Amino acid sequence: MNDREIFWIKELNAIDRKIGYNICEDEKTFRTMMGDNNPMFGKHLSEEAKEKIREKRKLQKMSDEEKQRLSNLWKTDKNPGKNKSPETIEKISKNRKGKCVGGDHPMFGKTHSEEIKKHWSEIRKGRNVGSTNPDATRYYIEDPNGKELIFETRKAVIEHIGCSLGFFGAKKYKNFKLIKKEKINR
Repeated sequence: MNDREIFWIKELNAIDRKIGYNICEDEKTFRTMMGDNNPMFGKHLSEEAKEKIREKRKLQKMSDEEKQRLSNLWKTDKNPGKNKSPETIEKISKNRKGKCVGGDHPMFGKTHSEEIKKHWSEIRKGRNVGSTNPDATRYYIEDPNGKELIFETRKAVIEHIGCSLGFFGAKKYKNFKLIKKEKINR
């Protein structure tokens, strides 16, 4: 900031949100308040302060118009994460090839401890039962010869064609195609 800018910020009281838009006094700007220059650097909020912020955020409701505007925005081609051009997809694919596979994968040659496996098992107990069970789906698969195969569970599909869970997102694996799937009411 230059001297004239500092003068006018003080003169016009531009740091008052009702009058101006400046949020920093004097020579302080968001650029100069980064890292150890930031007053909160190295400090942590207390659980009480976090709870107060959490409660205030709950009260900040987005208007229906704003929700609709954002919804419409993210459905357009302006959503960079969802709508990638074929060139971008190809670029990402080329960049990822050979990475994080085999010896480069962080879990290569390692296994999870029995303790963590048991922990995950406990967390999952009671989930994925009834209609929320992902295996409560009938899968229609076309084999390489064009014959339609029907499976009652995801596990049966995986065992039969030797694919991974990625098959259900990609819908294709070694000339096997996922034609459709339907929920089963058990």
